[in-house]
Amino acid sequence: MTKLTGCSIKEARDAFACRIKEIKETEEIHITEAAGRVSASAADSGINIPAFDRSAMDGYAVKAEDIKGAAMDSPVTLKVIGEIFAGDCGQMKYTPMTAVRIMTGAMIPEGYDCVVKQEDTDLGMENVKVYKEIAPYTNYGFAGEDVKKGAVILKKGTLIGRGEIYRLASSGLGYVSVVRRPKVTVISTGSELLSPGDIQAPGKIYEGAGTMLSVSVKESGCVSENIIVPDSDEEIKEAVLSALKEADLIITIGGVSVGEKDLIPLVMNELGAEEIFGRADIQPGTPTRGYILSGRPVLCLSGNPYAALANFDWYYPYVLSALTGCTDHRRETFKAVLISDYEKINAHTRMVRAYYENGKVSLPAKTHFASSLDGIEECNCYLLAPAGKKMAKGDEAEVYLMKNL
Repeated sequence: MTKLTGCSIKEARDAFACRIKEIKETEEIHITEAAGRVSASAADSGINIPAFDRSAMDGYAVKAEDIKGAAMDSPVTLKVIGEIFAGDCGQMKYTPMTAVRIMTGAMIPEGYDCVVKQEDTDLGMENVKVYKEIAPYTNYGFAGEDVKKGAVILKKGTLIGRGEIYRLASSGLGYVSVVRRPKVTVISTGSELLSPGDIQAPGKIYEGAGTMLSVSVKESGCVSENIIVPDSDEEIKEAVLSALKEADLIITIGGVSVGEKDLIPLVMNELGAEEIFGRADIQPGTPTRGYILSGRPVLCLSGNPYAALANFDWYYPYVLSALTGCTDHRRETFKAVLISDYEKINAHTRMVRAYYENGKVSLPAKTHFASSLDGIEECNCYLLAPAGKKMAKGDEAEVYLMKNL
């Protein structure tokens, strides 16, 4: 495959994602542990949900034809032949001009076709006066109303959330087959880096970007390891080769540009990695590169914190989607109205930290430097500012969310 250079970030992202192999290993887990996991196979309901016809109200199960003409000034009186609570089996059978006292969720006995709300009766226990005529199947919940027996309740490749878990649980399914959690190794390069918690030393800085992205990886349901490697081609190479033993994805931070200590391209070349894209049309993070090494994706990000974050947010969801076979991880750009001026003219499309709400996008951050994450807590999206021109309040803007809302 020919390396993409100077392409759009959409072209770079798609070219990279399409070269990634889906994880085939699966595991069976209890549904209470399944939130945030990806289903490895489809699941069908073995029962109707609900499993039986049930009352939608507290009241009386009746036959609609028995209460025709019922009104406040001319109630219909029915004999009460029993009482059914939720969980009871409802063995009574209909006989004309009878009613069964029934509670919400209880099984409607055979032959009765509607439920009169208790507010429309005198709450009689032996005989009940009904003050309102209703049609058949009023306040009546049918078996299979939510899910029919045999219906698909979970598709393969679905990101499992509370709705899916409700359907699995309601179908009586205690376990679900899910894709093995992807394993991601984040390698932060730089001889100046200290791990958070280390003693401060002259000329050193605490590593933050790798920790931030490693946590982001864990939040997405993956297993993550974050390591720091000095600016040494041999040590970087050793770290990458070690990560290849288990990692499904390797993310490097720093050392990806053209400086004397930017060793990532050299190491990738020496390891025989195939470069899929480089120097896509984007700021910040123009040096970002994507490789395939021994069949595994390697995403190489800039060492500038904001550049690393913005490019991670752009590429990672599609990488994760390709690894898990789950399109729910992906995010697409959409249009919104800009309510703040953006006057900087950029040489490339620029991912500008921004805030989206109700069809509008604003720029709450005071600075937009690649080396700073200032104001990021106030932002939930990126404005994709086009190259070569300013943007003004009222312009239609292309927006990309930091996380799915």
